[in-house]
Amino acid sequence: DDRYTTLLKKLYVIGNFMRDTEGGRKKNPKLVKGPDIFADIVTNLYYNDQPIHVVLAGPRRHWLRKVLQKRKVPFTYFGWRLPFEDMRINTLDRRKLNILYNHLDLSLVTSRSEAGPHAILEAAAAGCAQISTPVGIAPDVLPETQIYKTVDDAVKIISEDIKRSHLSYFTKEIRKRVDEMYTPEAVKKLYQIMYNSVLKNEN
Repeated sequence: DDRYTTLLKKLYVIGNFMRDTEGGRKKNPKLVKGPDIFADIVTNLYYNDQPIHVVLAGPRRHWLRKVLQKRKVPFTYFGWRLPFEDMRINTLDRRKLNILYNHLDLSLVTSRSEAGPHAILEAAAAGCAQISTPVGIAPDVLPETQIYKTVDDAVKIISEDIKRSHLSYFTKEIRKRVDEMYTPEAVKKLYQIMYNSVLKNEN
């Protein structure tokens, strides 16, 4: 509602919409996605009196919700808080994700290994500032200053952005890189070049 939107405007909102919990009953962390890294970053910021608020969404957010609640880090979860498998119920469509990205000050990717991550493309499409570990397409799309390797590095980058809001200056550049390399039109051209090269060599 309007009161919640007003509250978020006074805070630095950090979001993550990637699964952080393995499937099954034990609700173990999905370590490849780095939920422990995410938790340590936002905990460090909050315990150092940075005015942050965490926004989570999507399915399998059980582990991170539990940890943030235990550490008393303020967060909002957009979804049904179910104790069981919630893939069908809490998976969001692109329209809803876009709305959430537009309420963030920062999209934070903490993965240890990725083929994508798709979150980088989603944040770029929404014009949302972002930082990431050096996984998947991150080094190809994001400026070097928006790539981090340690929790301390991420905390420094975010703390500086809370002061200056400088990461938002790069959103247009990032969107341009995505349009050039990762849209269907861009990929189609690359495939055409590749296939033409193969056919030429065969002849």
